[in-house]
Amino acid sequence: MFIPFKLTRSERLAAGDPRLSLEEHYTSNTGYIEAVKKAGEELLKAVFCFRRIWYQKLKMQKETIL
Repeated sequence: MFIPFKLTRSERLAAGDPRLSLEEHYTSNTGYIEAVKKAGEELLKAVFCFRRIWYQKLKMQKETIL
């Protein structure tokens, strides 16, 4: 189930949501954008690493079959 974060602290408190609001997590729009950018870069690194490992395993499989 997806429950979005509240935008502000006051919205969060009114809703009784114990999670920090977006405003509390990120002090500015720039901070939010930087966090998203960093997460995206880390995801790309993980994907490329997985891909490299997958190709290595595939190559090893081909070599053992032949």
